[in-house]
Amino acid sequence: MNAVLHELNNFLSYIKFNKEEFYENPSIAKIFKKSCNTEDINLILNYNYNNIFKMFSNSFTIRINNSKANSNVYIKQGFDKQFAKEDIEDILTVYKIADIEINIDKNKLLDTIVSKELSIEYNIKIFFYQEAFIKTLRTFSYDSLEEKFFEKFKKNIILIFNEEIKLNNDSLCIIGGFNNEEAKEYLNSINGHYDFSNYEIKAKHRNERCNWVECTKWLTPDYFHFDFTITGCKYTDSIRECLEQQTVNLAIPYISNFTSFDGETKYSEINGHKKIRIIYPSNYEYAAAGTSEYVFKIYDWVYSNFNTDKLSMLRNTITMFLCEECNNSCYNLLIKKSKEIYESVLVNFDIYLQENVEKYFDLLHTVREMISTKSKDITDEINSLIDTMNKSFLTSIGIIAAAMVGYLAKANIYFIKIVAIIYGDRKS
Repeated sequence: MNAVLHELNNFLSYIKFNKEEFYENPSIAKIFKKSCNTEDINLILNYNYNNIFKMFSNSFTIRINNSKANSNVYIKQGFDKQFAKEDIEDILTVYKIADIEINIDKNKLLDTIVSKELSIEYNIKIFFYQEAFIKTLRTFSYDSLEEKFFEKFKKNIILIFNEEIKLNNDSLCIIGGFNNEEAKEYLNSINGHYDFSNYEIKAKHRNERCNWVECTKWLTPDYFHFDFTITGCKYTDSIRECLEQQTVNLAIPYISNFTSFDGETKYSEINGHKKIRIIYPSNYEYAAAGTSEYVFKIYDWVYSNFNTDKLSMLRNTITMFLCEECNNSCYNLLIKKSKEIYESVLVNFDIYLQENVEKYFDLLHTVREMISTKSKDITDEINSLIDTMNKSFLTSIGIIAAAMVGYLAKANIYFIKIVAIIYGDRKS
């Protein structure tokens, strides 16, 4: 277990607070307990905070007050315990009870864990418990994830204290169960340089071919896709299932014709040989690692060297594998049949390319023959034209100049011939 979390758990155990009372979001962690009696408050006051402030520095603060009182008592780095006791006694003498609020500023805590250089290079978020990270991914809208959680042009790093985790892709790194030095060493070893504009390009192609209400601006399935078979990667089933769900739920709108909401229900429609509606369930179980793999591969195949023919062929293929009457199970069926769909569309697209290559070379041969024939025709016409010009040299030059102007305007060799013949007839 991470040393920071270990020290926090020791403190919470001493003051008899439950983990269930612990709340956190990407910016703060807090525990709020109302109407505490003298015994509860004495536990807070008598605790030895040396290790807490060593670990948390100025990120850790306790506020004790009564809503009817006009004053707050703070326990924080550098506080005077005797003065705090006296101030709290004044509150308890009058009101008998007080409220306790423990706050941890995660941005300040981050400064004690990683260097300033790393915090500038990466977008780093801290979570004491993996459940809070999972809740963030599942409850934040895509707008909130893009504007408040992830950063577009930086690699995003998630530090989780309570579980041993090591997952890394081009845009997102999740590590947990480490001590501070291990975290620094690992962050220094990963590659944080990637062309993140590639995600905007994919979103641009999606906007041209997909209609998605409340769509992402730049967030793609790539952010959440990890190869869980890589040697050395570590994860919990809860983290894996959440990431796989996010991968699928982002990939489907990228390959659908239309995505929107019917009340609180999100759905996508794919038009191919028939129209298929995919309803997103809230409780699908990604029981095995790699459940999302082929759905991601389908998306990745379309948007790597994007081609509208790929997307059209994919939609037709998907609607051949799914049925119109299976609305409530199309999501499950798409995942289960994703490997077959992926393999089928690859084979069909290869055939399509071969046929088009053959047509290309046939057309190229035809064009070359046409050019050769037309060149001979033009040569014959020019020789015939010269034979008709039996007048003075200067007159012929004038005719040729005038005729060439007409040729350039009309792109017709017969215009030259007609002008010359008419002029010759008039002179004779």
